[in-house]
Amino acid sequence: MAFMRAAAAVTAAIGYLALAAAGVAAQERRVVGNWHIVTERDRFTDQPRVLAVTAASGHLLAVRCFSGNLSVMLIEGDSASGPFQAGAKFQVMSRVDKSEVWTEVGTAVDQRGIQLDLPAFMFARIVTGKEVAFRVTNEVGSYKDWIFPLRRQKEALAPVADACGLK
Repeated sequence: MAFMRAAAAVTAAIGYLALAAAGVAAQERRVVGNWHIVTERDRFTDQPRVLAVTAASGHLLAVRCFSGNLSVMLIEGDSASGPFQAGAKFQVMSRVDKSEVWTEVGTAVDQRGIQLDLPAFMFARIVTGKEVAFRVTNEVGSYKDWIFPLRRQKEALAPVADACGLK
C-alpha cells in the first residue's frame, strides 16, 4: 500500500515538474527501482534536461540537471509543510548518512516546491549513500525534516551525471 502511494506520488510529481518545464522537446521516461527518470532536450538551447524523482513519507526528491546546472527540488506531497509562498527563502541543511552537514539557501518556486543548487560533492554523496536527509527551516525558525532512503540511485542518477558532465 505504501509503495502504491509512493508510486502515485512520484507519477504526480513528474507531471507537476513536466508542466514546470515549459519549452522542452519530447520526453523519454524510464523507471529504475523507486526512481522515475525523465530525459528531454530544451527547445531553446538544445541542452539536455534530466530529472530523477523518488518519494518517501509523502515528500518528493527531484535531482536535476537542467542546461548543465545541477539542482535539487524538494516537493511537498502533503500539506503539512506548505503551502509555500513563491520566492520565500529557506535554510536547508542536508546530510547523506553520517557525512558532514551541508547548508544551502533554498527558494520556493511555487506552493509545493523548494529548489536549491546542488554542488558536485553533494551529488557524489547522494550517489553512494544509503540515506539523504534535508532539514528545511523557514524564516521564523520552524523546521521539518525530510528523509529519503536511497536505493538503486547510482543507476538512476547516471543520466543526471552525464547531462551535467560529472563522472
